[in-house]
Amino acid sequence: MRVKVMADLAGTTTRTVRYYHRLGLLPVPPLVAGRRDYGFEHLARLLRIRWLAESGIPLAKIAQMLPNEPAQGRSAIEADLLATRAQIDARIEVLHHQRARIDELVARVHSGEALSPLPVVLERFYDRIEDLVEDPATLSIVHTGRCMVLALATSGLIPASLGPFIEGLSDEDHRTVVRMFTTFATLDRSHYPGAYGDEERERVIKELEEAEWAVLERNRATALALLRDLPSGGPGHLLWKQLALLFNIAYPVPDQRRIIDDRVRRLQADPEFGPVLEEKTGKDWRIV
Repeated sequence: MRVKVMADLAGTTTRTVRYYHRLGLLPVPPLVAGRRDYGFEHLARLLRIRWLAESGIPLAKIAQMLPNEPAQGRSAIEADLLATRAQIDARIEVLHHQRARIDELVARVHSGEALSPLPVVLERFYDRIEDLVEDPATLSIVHTGRCMVLALATSGLIPASLGPFIEGLSDEDHRTVVRMFTTFATLDRSHYPGAYGDEERERVIKELEEAEWAVLERNRATALALLRDLPSGGPGHLLWKQLALLFNIAYPVPDQRRIIDDRVRRLQADPEFGPVLEEKTGKDWRIV
């Protein structure tokens, strides 16, 4: 039979047949009157190749499985089959995860939410903060913070316990957060040259630190739950490494970096926050 006839019978293409020839999976028949003449033995082998391939077995393994008494032994073939099944199971797991994510995205679009890697609760939080901001420089700081959290979200480094913490913030906390962002922005002398004298700048920094700590105190329980839920080990190392990198890129102003460093020191000194932070990051970890 001609190659086209055999390919049609096997439900494949002549191009695939020739590809199997190049791999050594399918022997090349002799020429008859200037054309290749395929017999039923070729068709039978081709059908077995297609059957194994459609079962998910890699072509490189199929060549070892085709003989009736394989040279590599039946136990080795069984091991190859089990390994292939494990790979298929892993792909199924990925597909289930992707389907769940698509369902979530459909729900977000249906409800009018933004199509974003950020959890809905964070999208709403930043939308609320941006609505309260009037100063363009402050808005830029808020956008930077949003982008940083987005980077963590795409890496899967935001725990579910962030939701209760964000949802627990009051209107007063939201207004305090806006004042914090505004003060943080004014410390950048490139935007606000001469905004503060030295003494006034120290007072402003102190007030900012106290305002931030007051928000944490009002939400201590959910903040502790969030900190405890942060990853440790390899994922935790990745999280803190990314945080340090992001903060160093986003906030080059010395006074801004000082505030971040002082915030970490205060958390480390706290009798509740400190031990948890040390467990997650190590004793002498710094973010800047």
